[in-house]
Formats: sequence, C-alpha cells, structure tokens
Amino acid sequence: MFDHNRGLIYPGFISRDSEARVIADAKYKPIDNIGNKDYLQVLAYMFRFDAKKGFYFYPEMGEEERALLLVIPLVLRAIIKHKNDRPCLIN
Repeated sequence: MFDHNRGLIYPGFISRDSEARVIADAKYKPIDNIGNKDYLQVLAYMFRFDAKKGFYFYPEMGEEERALLLVIPLVLRAIIKHKNDRPCLIN
C-alpha cells in the first residue's frame, strides 16, 4: 500500500510490550487547539502499531509553564473496532 517508505507514521512514544502496546504523542499546543485531526492521528498510530491504549502529552496552561499532563482523548474512551475486528476498550 505504501511504497518507498511513504505513508509511514510514528508516534512520539511506542511501548516495547507487544502484548499490551501503548502509544503516546506529544502535542505542542494548548488542549483547546487539539481537534479531530489530532484524535484521528492517535487512532492511526493505534491501528498502525496494534496499540491497546493511546495517550496525548500536551502543555498545561497555568502557573507552571513546563508542566505536561497525560490525557486520554474522550473519543478514544469508547469501544472501537480494531483492524482485526477485535473490540478494544480504551480506559
């Protein structure tokens, strides 16, 4: 489907545990600016790497300038169909 390394996607973090793969992606923008394209990107990473969970890291808007929060996107909290039709629940 993807020739000559075109179309390859990689998140910021991929766990080594292939049985319960987790991916995370850093978003260098406020949570208010994270939208559908960002959610779909994490879903694409999850399908690409057969991940069981997907997370975002994003900068917190507040007094602490460099704080990062770990967030599970709301759209990923629902049961989704995995590429091999196994249901996948995102906690």
